[in-house]
Amino acid sequence: MIKSPIPKVSNKKQFRAIGIVCGMYKPHENNLLNKGFIEDSNGLKIDAVVLGKALPVIKKFINFEKQYYWIVYPRNKDSNNIHLQIAGIWDPSNFKNNDDYKINKTHDLLLSLDLKDNLFSIRGKLIFINIQEKELIIKICPSNQSKNKK
Repeated sequence: MIKSPIPKVSNKKQFRAIGIVCGMYKPHENNLLNKGFIEDSNGLKIDAVVLGKALPVIKKFINFEKQYYWIVYPRNKDSNNIHLQIAGIWDPSNFKNNDDYKINKTHDLLLSLDLKDNLFSIRGKLIFINIQEKELIIKICPSNQSKNKK
């Protein structure tokens, strides 16, 4: 079985926001790889930082001229802009030893897992909804905060 890039929810009350974004990671400075942006195929640039566990993989294996599927945690520093924290890279071409790997294209593989590029799994507390504007606000609390509240 091919591992999904977005893990299943571990707890019914788990709050989280995790997603997959396809694009090229461009660091702001060549010698400082942990801050930069992800540029998608349409030219949209989204600010990003690389989390510590993903940094060694990026240093060793990433070609900065190639698109990858990035596993990201979305954050918003302010209400108008999204910011991504890169937690890892999903590259099914490295699953060659898997007998179930019969799909050649990553996009087709994502669809077979019922996922797609720019998909986010968001679980939290719904605090606002505006049907006319098609807007909603979901509050995502860290697990230690949710345990302290009754």
